[in-house]
Amino acid sequence: MGRLAFRGQCAAECHPGAGAWTGGKYPNLFDCEWIHGGTDAEIFRTVTSGVPKTEMLSFQAKLADDVIWKIMAYLRSASLCKEGVPTLAPAH
Repeated sequence: MGRLAFRGQCAAECHPGAGAWTGGKYPNLFDCEWIHGGTDAEIFRTVTSGVPKTEMLSFQAKLADDVIWKIMAYLRSASLCKEGVPTLAPAH
């Protein structure tokens, strides 16, 4: 369910799927660098609330909470991060 929801909503709109990242304007969600926090709570907040001054919009009205959690579980399972826990991206 999480993979299908990701492909239908996230990959279809902005983020490429696992193994498809070739660079670009939208962050890779399968690496170990998370720009807006990599904990489950931070990711959930990013998806539901969006990120001001970016193209990341709120999905609170588009996706049910349980679907967001299933997408997050898929991201964790398909992560290229050895520990399975993404970290914050280094400050630039």
